Amino acid sequence: MRFGQRKPCRALQHLVKFYWMVEDATAGDAAAEVVIPDGCMEMIFHFGTPFSSDVHGDNYAVHPRAFVGGQITQSIRIRPAGPIGMLGVRFHPFGAQPLLKIAMEEIAGETVDATDLFGASALHTVERLMEADGVEPRFDVVESFLLRLTCGEAAVDPLARSSIEALTMSHGSIPVHRLAAQMHVSPRHLNKMLRRHVGLGAKSFARIVRLQFALASIRGGSASTLTDAACAAGYFDQAHFIRDFRVFCGANPRAYLGERHALAEAFA
Repeated sequence: MRFGQRKPCRALQHLVKFYWMVEDATAGDAAAEVVIPDGCMEMIFHFGTPFSSDVHGDNYAVHPRAFVGGQITQSIRIRPAGPIGMLGVRFHPFGAQPLLKIAMEEIAGETVDATDLFGASALHTVERLMEADGVEPRFDVVESFLLRLTCGEAAVDPLARSSIEALTMSHGSIPVHRLAAQMHVSPRHLNKMLRRHVGLGAKSFARIVRLQFALASIRGGSASTLTDAACAAGYFDQAHFIRDFRVFCGANPRAYLGERHALAEAFA
């Protein structure tokens, strides 16, 4: 399996965190992997065999060739059905709305066919990805598509950006009322704005950030035990940590960390 990653050009850095790509010509009906919430939305292009995904049970639905995934608040299982060729655009939490120009809460938890959002140009981009040879040329294809969509008119809401940056820097520990006061708005206005521009309210986003920080401390080795990870992330106790872990990951920490998450960990 081959992985690639690249940062966006300067004109898109306020919207996009990075591009990623995975290829595996030998993959067949491989085992499912778990994708957990990270507070970011993605645009996915399948130039290989499309994956399928499922939230509950075994009712897998095949992905469109190109789609936008709305914010999720629980784990999703994905699995390939043939040779893998997949390129993703990972947006900043506040980066998708200026491009899509709809309220992000409207597509939360949804897989939206990119042709419904952008018309035939989305499928044309997939065709160009199939014809391209190599990692960098494929990144160039998608970046050109995004640049045509923005036309230099994709400004990020400053309140959304400031709020998300404050929540991220605090590892999700800042209370909503304190964040609202810091942003000089009411908690109600803050949540309404974040649901529109990010797809999640402040508390939900904060919980995801906190869990991701705990996971990063485990994977990076800065926390040697689950208790250390929970303390570092600001959980009241380990029971609180385990409850959030089950909500967002669909399993307890030891079970989840004992599984293979090649795709998720490659681009964490």
